Amino acid sequence: MDPAVRRKIRNRALLLWAVVLGPFIVFSIPSGPPPSPAAIFFWLAGEVVAALLALPLAFALTYAGYRLRVWRQKRRQPRLASERAPPGVTSPFRFAGRRWKPSVGILLFVLIIIVPIWFLPAPSQAIPNAIAQVVRWLGLAFAAFAVPAAFLGLRDVMYQVDDRGIQVRRAVRSRSFDAPWEAMSQVELPQLHAFASTLLGSSASRMKAYGLRTKDGVLRGIVRPSAELGPVLGEAFESSLLGLAAERGVRVVEVSWRATMKWKQGR
Repeated sequence: MDPAVRRKIRNRALLLWAVVLGPFIVFSIPSGPPPSPAAIFFWLAGEVVAALLALPLAFALTYAGYRLRVWRQKRRQPRLASERAPPGVTSPFRFAGRRWKPSVGILLFVLIIIVPIWFLPAPSQAIPNAIAQVVRWLGLAFAAFAVPAAFLGLRDVMYQVDDRGIQVRRAVRSRSFDAPWEAMSQVELPQLHAFASTLLGSSASRMKAYGLRTKDGVLRGIVRPSAELGPVLGEAFESSLLGLAAERGVRVVEVSWRATMKWKQGR
């Protein structure tokens, strides 16, 4: 297995382990009168054993998720390959539909992690009870934003690159744009620092973003193909974007990450 893939699986497994273990420790704090030193020792020993047992389980779940994504990509790859243009000709790209998988993932996360927090009994000690209340209200605040965003993500979207230009229709209409080739001067690509590229490994492609600059200096649109469409469709979108930009004489330039902080999509 590629070392970058192993590093990615390890980081995701540790994140999953920390997210699950934190609330478990908070709500496993015993309630009632102060326990004896022996009870505290056995409680700490039990927490350590539970943490050690949960770590390999987190790695197994993360690895299973990785294998499932690879299997899905292999299933979808032949369909994309059959739609490609002949060698030497850039293939247009079009995707229209609903990106329901991220929405379902957000809703499952809220149901599995956030909702049970409100049904667990809170400890009676002052400090643990305060921590429990903070965790509960932070979870509620997250759910208040995540649930509407999940349902908003079920709206139809469209990503298209062809001879006319780039058309993007997102669930949030204010972030949609049309960028005809005749009006574009360059495609801006943020330059990923070498340290960040090494740290992210194979996930670096999901960080790629493209800014579409018009001849009058306005940033017509910003698109993150792999993050918005997934790795397979995102790669096809990038191939069409860069290929048609070269055919139309539109420059593709690298800009610093600091410059992207000033990116603001124009109307």
